[in-house]
Amino acid sequence: MNSSDVYCSQCGTRNEGHAAFCVKCGALQAGAVAAPAANAAPAYGTAAPVYGGPQVYGSSSLVMQPAPPNAASYFRGYAGFWIRFLAIFIDGIIVGIIFAPLWFFFFGASFLGMLGAANAGAHHPRAGAQAIMPFFALVPMIGLGGMVINWLYEAWLTSSPKQGTLGKMALGLKVVDTNGNRLSFLHATGRHFAKMINGFTFNIGYMMAGFTARKQGLHDLIAGTYVIKT
Repeated sequence: MNSSDVYCSQCGTRNEGHAAFCVKCGALQAGAVAAPAANAAPAYGTAAPVYGGPQVYGSSSLVMQPAPPNAASYFRGYAGFWIRFLAIFIDGIIVGIIFAPLWFFFFGASFLGMLGAANAGAHHPRAGAQAIMPFFALVPMIGLGGMVINWLYEAWLTSSPKQGTLGKMALGLKVVDTNGNRLSFLHATGRHFAKMINGFTFNIGYMMAGFTARKQGLHDLIAGTYVIKT
């Protein structure tokens, strides 16, 4: 055990001293700084819940230290299934808008190819079949393009300083690791592809966010991440 390790006040589990959350129960650790409740009045003789310079109440003057640069400073609880579902819905609309030009190109090219194949097939059936084949070859390319767009959209934004996709940003959600810190691009990539496993569970893996202790989906459990309200 390191000298900096601490025990969770809620469940007694040993955690590293820099951890913002308990690795077992998810409780905010004593060393982390939680944001004050709105309109909460500070106790007499204590420092105001404002980070930065000295704040004076009563007879005491205390200097508050800067808040740690992680999500624990803004922790409001874990995000459950429905708010995360809404975030996914918003993201689906956004990605659909990004992806729309590829689909228009595909369907437009396919339509023109069908017309050409129909004209050629009227006189030479074999030539008509050969004319339409290149357009069927576009199908896997469109699918691959969609996977790449989804991956880059989620992994890049989740690992950005905003710590979430546009849908999560709109709803005040962030994705953090078990220490309450921002994910790296590689970690966010692993979390994104871990979602594929949910497909083998008939999407029950997503619904797990509604009844697990820290509102984690199956992919969160695999990747070691939380989605928190800020």
